[in-house]
Amino acid sequence: FHAQQAVEKSLKAWLVHLGIDYPKVHNIETLLELLSAQGHTLPPDLADASKLTPFATVFRYEDLPFSAGFDRMDALRLVQGVRAFVEKSVGEA
Repeated sequence: FHAQQAVEKSLKAWLVHLGIDYPKVHNIETLLELLSAQGHTLPPDLADASKLTPFATVFRYEDLPFSAGFDRMDALRLVQGVRAFVEKSVGEA
C-alpha cells in the first residue's frame, strides 16, 4: 500500500507542478497517461510502476493474500526511482 501511495503522490506532485489537472484516482496508469499526453514520461526502467495500482485499494480493503510474485525490493526500487526522477524533473522546470 505505501509503495503505491508514494508513487501515486509523486506523480500527482509532478502533475500539479506542470499545471495538469487530474481526476481523483488511485490508478497510476491513468496518471502516467496524463503525463504522457503532455510529453512527459518515466524512463523505461520505471515504466512498470503501474503494477503497484492494485495495492491502493484491493490489498488495503480486502483480505487477500499477497501474490507469490510480489517483490518488496522491486516495489522499493520503483518508489525510489520514481521519486528521484520526479524530483529531478520538477527541479529542472
